[in-house]
Amino acid sequence: MKAYVEKNPLPIHMNGFAFHMVAIPFWKRLSFLFQVLSNGVHGNASYYPIEQDIIIQNWIKHLLFKYSNMNVLAGLLHAELKAVLEECPPETAQIFLWKLTGFHRAGYSNGQIADRLGKDAYFVHFAFLDCLHLLLQRSIEESKSNLLSELTADLFENLSSPITRSSMSTLVYLKKGYSVSEIAVVRQLKESTIEDHIVELALHTSEIKLDDYVSEPLIEEIRRVARKLETKSLKAIRQELAVEASYFQIRLVLAEGR
Repeated sequence: MKAYVEKNPLPIHMNGFAFHMVAIPFWKRLSFLFQVLSNGVHGNASYYPIEQDIIIQNWIKHLLFKYSNMNVLAGLLHAELKAVLEECPPETAQIFLWKLTGFHRAGYSNGQIADRLGKDAYFVHFAFLDCLHLLLQRSIEESKSNLLSELTADLFENLSSPITRSSMSTLVYLKKGYSVSEIAVVRQLKESTIEDHIVELALHTSEIKLDDYVSEPLIEEIRRVARKLETKSLKAIRQELAVEASYFQIRLVLAEGR
């Protein structure tokens, strides 16, 4: 696996840190919903459900009841899937679609797709994850995908991780190279809120690079003052610093040191 990855860089949308806990239940919901709607719009009530998990089945039943009109729901799913998959390379999007089970069509296994394309199973697996993670990214970007958001909202809320769903959303934008101010505009939040997210991510993950926000000399100065005063008080540290620093920068340095 290591040798393969060295020769074949991972797809750009893969984000295992953010999505590894929600990817499987999201896929189960999405693929089962696709099967139900695909058969439903064709008037076919006799098919073997691909999902046997009663929790997943009941969740989809509640969703169908909420929307009541299966054709409307199918249209929403088609539109949102199409919009996101168009962002993926054509071959990658095709792999994702082949994995779906629909009306009179069973989803292909990774091995079947690999044989069909003349690729190896690793390529197929990573291509599938690339699309799946992109769908998850879009699901937590406000006002982008209403149905996808509905498929994932409670999954993020139920994570045992101390990181909030909103901070996860900020992380997605950070990985795309957005600045704090740009994220605040896109998400329609205060810059201070985005800074709170970054501190939270720094506390609980290794995803934040401290030197992206604080210069090395300032990092050392903040650490020196914190050690000298033996305190975590932002105000006390800021007053003692020999150079100017924001509370955000001080918080980041303290968070990184925990």
